[in-house]
Amino acid sequence: MRIEWVRLLPFSTMRDLLDGLALHVCDPYPASEEYRNGRAAIDYSLKNVMWTGQRITESDFQDYGNLDLRLDGSAMWYFDRRGTPGFAEWKSSRPWAH
Repeated sequence: MRIEWVRLLPFSTMRDLLDGLALHVCDPYPASEEYRNGRAAIDYSLKNVMWTGQRITESDFQDYGNLDLRLDGSAMWYFDRRGTPGFAEWKSSRPWAH
């Protein structure tokens, strides 16, 4: 995933968004290795944006930062929820989601 101009968004908004995505991709149980690896990837990505955003360049161009994140996991929570009535209702209300 790549989000451009990420520094224009509040940190808490970005953290909540990325945690929500990780919930669908990684094992949602805090004791699992997937959970820890996903949260570590999120922390690294957010720190990298902050760090590189402070970099001074020769061209005095204001860089608003790009966030790059890759999450790898079993998507267990997503697949468990796919068959629920709420998911079916959401999917039927969005023709592009089929």
